[in-house]
Amino acid sequence: MLKKRSPIASPQSRNKQNVRVNVCVRVRPLNNLEKRTGQVEAWSIEGKEIFQTYLPWEEGKSKNGRDGPTKKQQAVNFRFDKIFNPGESNEDVHKHVGTTVVDFVMKGYHGCLFAYGQTSAGKTHTIHGYASDAGVLPRSICLIFKYIEDQPDREFVLRVSFFEIYNEVINDLLAPQSVSLRIREDRKRGVFLQGLKEEIAMTPKQVIALLHVGQSHRHVGRTNYNKTSSRSHTVFQLVVESAEKKPNARSRRSCLNIVDLAGSENAVKAGNRAKETGYINKSLLTLGHVVMKLSERDSGHVPYRNSKLTRILQNSLSGQAAVAVVCCVSPSSKNLEETISTLKFASRAKRIKASVKINYDEATLLKQYRNEILRLKKEVAELRMDKGDPKPSETSRKLSIDIEDHDDIRERNARIDQLTRAILKSSKVLQAGSSQVVNEVIRQKVDKGVISKDEATEIKKVIQKAQPISSGKS
Repeated sequence: MLKKRSPIASPQSRNKQNVRVNVCVRVRPLNNLEKRTGQVEAWSIEGKEIFQTYLPWEEGKSKNGRDGPTKKQQAVNFRFDKIFNPGESNEDVHKHVGTTVVDFVMKGYHGCLFAYGQTSAGKTHTIHGYASDAGVLPRSICLIFKYIEDQPDREFVLRVSFFEIYNEVINDLLAPQSVSLRIREDRKRGVFLQGLKEEIAMTPKQVIALLHVGQSHRHVGRTNYNKTSSRSHTVFQLVVESAEKKPNARSRRSCLNIVDLAGSENAVKAGNRAKETGYINKSLLTLGHVVMKLSERDSGHVPYRNSKLTRILQNSLSGQAAVAVVCCVSPSSKNLEETISTLKFASRAKRIKASVKINYDEATLLKQYRNEILRLKKEVAELRMDKGDPKPSETSRKLSIDIEDHDDIRERNARIDQLTRAILKSSKVLQAGSSQVVNEVIRQKVDKGVISKDEATEIKKVIQKAQPISSGKS
């Protein structure tokens, strides 16, 4: 009896992964104000479950005049992928949610991570952190550069942008003069912001410095909840382009969004900031509605366009990205209603499914930079042919140095150096035993007259002697 052949997956289906939204809850400690005003902890944590332990109806008779809770007053409990107790650090949060999303992004999938919760629940602390306890965002930036260092067979170009949504107006935090940015959409890029400034990223220190610049332009203000409450939603975007180090290799382009949402608020508790609070609550209400629709089996129309926030996050929320949500909550008895609302949002988000795929794009900056470097090198070689000996020897090295001082060659070499720095590569290339790369670097030095052929031969001999001998063990 012949066995049926199993169907062979198409290349497109092999690139896809079915994933669920990774939903975690982070419970902060009681703050000084809550302790001074006699508030108590309303929740207990056991593993992946959180239980309501504060029962306000037990302080007296229930509203219906009878002892004991009504149906609406029943205590609640929830279960999530992970619950962080008040003693856990940003490093713990990053290990569980940040590393997973970054891993997806560096493999070519889109990724999104956002913090949700009421004002003063610890969202900005979770995303940005402090010098002594860096948040998920700076830790993710460092992890991305570490990933590049561990990939000696690929080259990368990184682009970063940072913007806020304040009162339904989108402002560029890296170019404060750019306000009221407009949302656009096309088939290739999906939803994007027209005119948003992007910076080429070359080091973790540079990216974190840009992050601090952007944070300094964010709208913050005092409320009854918090002395420095975030009054806008911020989105930090990092685009990752990569390709193998070989001719005609396919380029991948993925995007990481890390979102720090402004907090949901009770308008009475928020203080004299009614307009801001209204805009914040409206956008978060729309986000909650979108999440509710996506969590349903037959969702029908999803109202992404009802707010700027959900419109911008449409690519991520619509199933095209690996998504992680950190819901930050207060344990305080006074914030019981707000905490229950946040936990219900988290429960709905847990039911959302996504089918993510590796994103290939041949119109990347990486490919553009590679082609420009090749063209410039060819032009430099042609200029050398016009100006002097194309293959410098010991007797013509003085002539070669004079040629390199020619303005046209100097300008092209400067541009080559600039583009080469923008293309990020692992320093482990030599350790990986890539003799072809070593020989290519040496050949370029000879062509430029930096070293002679005899010197090149001696360098190759030294490198060969320094190569470690394989033990033959796998």
